[in-house]
This record gives sequence, structure tokens and C-alpha cells, in this order.
Amino acid sequence: LRACFELFHSTCTGLAKLSIETSNDLFEMDPLVTPEQVYEFRSKRGEWLTRFDAALRELFERRMGGQRRKGRRPDPVQSLSSLQLMNDCDTSKQSALAAVTQRLEAAGKNELAALNFRVSILFNEPPGREADNPFAPAYLIDAIGMTSRALYAEPQIWRPVMLRVVGDFVPAINKTYIQLNRYLADRGILPEIGAVLRARSGLRPADDGQLMPLF
Repeated sequence: LRACFELFHSTCTGLAKLSIETSNDLFEMDPLVTPEQVYEFRSKRGEWLTRFDAALRELFERRMGGQRRKGRRPDPVQSLSSLQLMNDCDTSKQSALAAVTQRLEAAGKNELAALNFRVSILFNEPPGREADNPFAPAYLIDAIGMTSRALYAEPQIWRPVMLRVVGDFVPAINKTYIQLNRYLADRGILPEIGAVLRARSGLRPADDGQLMPLF
């Protein structure tokens, strides 16, 4: 698990670094963000990367220590007492963030199913729908969110930052999970799982006599 995490961590920090370092245009067309805020954002990008690195490791170590994830950290402006403070721009950015999160989860869905099985076995937990995989998109989004909110207090800053970084992970997440699955399969962690998942999926033939060719 730790060796697999180092592979995951290396890939994620590399993608995040590329995303943050190419974000000079992030607030070019946003009239609500002042030049001072843009300067603050750019001046803290190095610290963002350092904190993101630490957040990924912290979340992984919690899971290794037996602490299961209990759900997404709530957006502070989504509490009932502050909903009336959200303007149209806030609502639009929050909807966009929810959409890109769904895109990230959908992009890695197929490979993640196999990875969930393997990680559950390594944690000595029964595989199933409640798999708590520290390499899942939810953990990655948690790390991005923790880092962005810690450095940038204003939602008009941390939301676009999250939106950019999460979006930049979408094209790469499936390839990342392929690498992790191959890494674990090559080390004897359920190398046959691809056939098992196909047999349990919509690809399973109506005639069980055809299962052997499927495998």
C-alpha cells in the first residue's frame, strides 16, 4: 500500500504542479477579483504545492491508521445560516465545481472498481460498495479542497483554483488508476480481477456456459 501510494503521490503532485504553474490566466476575465487578489494567488502557488503534498500524505496516513473517510468536508458557504449570502456567481462556480467533480469520478470509474477490490484486500476488508480507497477521487478532491481553502479565504479565489486543478486531473485519472492496478497486479494482488469484474458486469453472457470464453 505504501509503495502504491508513493506512485500515486508522485503522479498527483506532478499533475498539480503543472496545473498550478500554468494558471496565470485563471482570473483574467473575472471582474470580481482584484489585482491584489491575483497577486496573492500567484505568490502563494509554491506554498499551495507544498501544502497539497502534505495533505495527500496526511489523508493517506489517517486511512492507514484505521480512520475511514466520513464524507466530503462541507463547503463553509453551504451551511443553512449562510445560503442567503451566496450570489449568482457563487452559485454558478459551486455548480461548476460539482460538475467537474462528477466528471473526475466518471473518468476513473472503470479502473477504480478493480483498484477498490485490490485495496480492500490489502486492508483486510471485505470488498464491496463501501470500499474506502485512499486513492479514490474523493481523497484527491479532499486534498485539493483542504489546500485551496487553507491558503485562500475568499470563495472567489479558492473555488476557481479547485475548479482548474480538479479539471486538469480528469484526462489523467484513468491512466493513473491503470498504473496502480498494473503495479498491484504485477505483485500478485488479484491479477485475475479483470476477468472477475467483467463476469459480474453487464458483459456477463445470459448463458453461463459462455463464461469460460469470457474469462
